[in-house]
Amino acid sequence: APIAMTTPLSTPRPIGPASAIRAKTNSIGLIRQIARSAATSIRLIAAAGYGHPSQIMEEIARLTPTFAGVTYDKLDAEGSI
Repeated sequence: APIAMTTPLSTPRPIGPASAIRAKTNSIGLIRQIARSAATSIRLIAAAGYGHPSQIMEEIARLTPTFAGVTYDKLDAEGSI
């Protein structure tokens, strides 16, 4: 028989073999999507000829007024904008 699991803000839900397999399958699918997206990003960056992430930030700051003045070094030092 499935075991019921609860969390403070949820109703009990059965945890059995089918739901465990479904959860793992969904996780694997998500990981694949992230990996494909990362690979595509890396290929696009390589094709654009950027030698360093700072060059990408320079282009973003140059083309996007809301990022004017934002630099790679500033992001690195402050952690965010």
